[in-house]
Amino acid sequence: MNRGLLWLQVAVSLGWWSTNTKAVCINKDGVSYDPSQVSAVPWRSEFREAAVVLIGTVVSQKSIPDTKEPTFSSGTLYTLKVEALLKGNVGASVQVFSPNDSGRLYLTAKSRYLLFLHEEGGHLTTDSCGNSAKLVYP
Repeated sequence: MNRGLLWLQVAVSLGWWSTNTKAVCINKDGVSYDPSQVSAVPWRSEFREAAVVLIGTVVSQKSIPDTKEPTFSSGTLYTLKVEALLKGNVGASVQVFSPNDSGRLYLTAKSRYLLFLHEEGGHLTTDSCGNSAKLVYP
């Protein structure tokens, strides 16, 4: 078993993270559910399909203007210091884009997160109905 998957299993078993997601998610039967209560994406599947899985701390954030409507934001670009790289290849810091839509993931400055990242539109981003979440254990 690779080291990243082992650390993830430890985090899952000890409950080291909690979700703070506000997205509206729809399951395969068309029923909406609260992703802070249950994830539709099994963490093992999300780990396998993610380009990058990491634990990191938010060091900065920047609002990105919408190219079609400059007075509106298309989303937020967060910079995180990488503390533990569980899968993938990134440097000591990484930028994560959270689009300005109902599925956005709000990240808080100086907070630590477990993030399952995939590439979308030239950015690394999360699945709002997935398992990315704020770590509650120091």
